[in-house]
Amino acid sequence: MKKILLISILTSGFLYSQNREYNLNVKFNEKDFLSSFLTSNLKNEIVSQIIAESDSVWIKKTDQNYVSVLGKILVDRAKKQNDKNTNLLSKQDKEEWEAMKPEIAKSNMIEMYQDVVNRTFDISFMKNALQRNNIHDFTLEKPSYNEFTIHFKTDTERKAGERVIKENILAIYPIPDEKITHTVYNCIQDQMKKKKIVNSSIEGNYLSFPNDEQIDYKTYFKEFRKTCSTTDNDLSYFLLTPKGSDYTANIYVGKKINSVLLFQNMKIVKAVYDLNYKGKEQISEEQAAEYRKKDKVLFSFKENKEGDDLMKTLIKSDKNNGYILTKNNTDILLPIQKIESQNNGIYSFEITAAQYNWENIYEDILFEVFKNSVTLK
Repeated sequence: MKKILLISILTSGFLYSQNREYNLNVKFNEKDFLSSFLTSNLKNEIVSQIIAESDSVWIKKTDQNYVSVLGKILVDRAKKQNDKNTNLLSKQDKEEWEAMKPEIAKSNMIEMYQDVVNRTFDISFMKNALQRNNIHDFTLEKPSYNEFTIHFKTDTERKAGERVIKENILAIYPIPDEKITHTVYNCIQDQMKKKKIVNSSIEGNYLSFPNDEQIDYKTYFKEFRKTCSTTDNDLSYFLLTPKGSDYTANIYVGKKINSVLLFQNMKIVKAVYDLNYKGKEQISEEQAAEYRKKDKVLFSFKENKEGDDLMKTLIKSDKNNGYILTKNNTDILLPIQKIESQNNGIYSFEITAAQYNWENIYEDILFEVFKNSVTLK
């Protein structure tokens, strides 16, 4: 009898361990996202005042959802009959505010802002972000507009998912000056000639090889570093095969910097997609290809004081030689020709949409912004 009882206990324990769920609860604090989003898109002094008041109220009780604080203060201000602050506004700001007030007063602003957060960071956003970072065996729930529950099958998988959310996965490498890059690229060309690969050319800030033989040039990077940059351990080599150019492999050289802090301080991001062929869907594929060459995507992001100082230093030291945006310091996402400062901690860069999978790039940057404002449970 005792033996049967012991077997039953062990069996039930085994079944329990097999059915146990390893969950990761992720709560997003939407304060920075919403306040930065609104101040970037609504250039009205009264809105800035309301956001500043909401920030000061929320900081005293951070267990509240920020949308509740912001929504209530916004509606209360819109319903206020004698608001002395509006008398201090410019004529344009006052006219805009007076036009906005009736709509704000009768709207459920809390619900509206919850919806903004919910639609920006939805189930598909989290699912795609995890899968792009090699986390695949999980299921997702969204119990609230700003919360996710991720179900893993094992503790190892849960820890891997936690690392992806905790750690910054993007890095930026400034491209060294022409003297350094040309020296390195000439050396790489010499090394490749020894392997009977001779049809390469230096194209500005990268080295281009025809990739007819589908050679994985990454396999040579260790050899390149040992031979071509023996005196500079801060150089890293990256490979890019541009979208739509399957027979070209471009090698870039980037200089290591402590760029993690730039992504840890990033607060908001948006992308503006300029479709030159929009409305011209009936044209031939050849004509469409010409239009797509002009397609651009403008990325904008905001840094806090520390990130702003770091970015200014980066731009000043780089002298517009360009940058490499990478993932996990190994996989190149795209080269950036120039980063523009728009003041107030806001920066932007532009890419050629026809050459890159810009949607994935946008999602990766947005994921970095998201992770800067989450709590894990």
